[in-house]
Amino acid sequence: MDYNVCVVIRHPPYGTVLPAEAYRTIQALQTFEREVSVLFMADGVLTLVDTTDPGPIGMQRLAEAYLSLLALPGVTLAVHPASLEERGFSIGDLVAMPEGSEYRFVDSEEIEDYITDHKTVLCF
Repeated sequence: MDYNVCVVIRHPPYGTVLPAEAYRTIQALQTFEREVSVLFMADGVLTLVDTTDPGPIGMQRLAEAYLSLLALPGVTLAVHPASLEERGFSIGDLVAMPEGSEYRFVDSEEIEDYITDHKTVLCF
């Protein structure tokens, strides 16, 4: 996979279709054998917070859907820790990764390099 894509998720997981559309986009990119890095930042980090419960609004959690993407070749999940902290959470509040997988944490100082290291960037 020599063509890499960074999918940046900046919007909250509920109240907009953007995080769900990002998930579908990642699946589509995988059919073309693209390496995909998913970066959760700003309100997008809420997608992976373990205590998120969208049941009262009639929705299902997206965290498990994103974790299931790790079974596909070339998919990594990255999180901006400062975005978590700004919202009152820490990396310990993230949903647990499957055995053998781990989050990539991207600090504020390295976000620009992390994103520009990809051939294509898609923002949701």
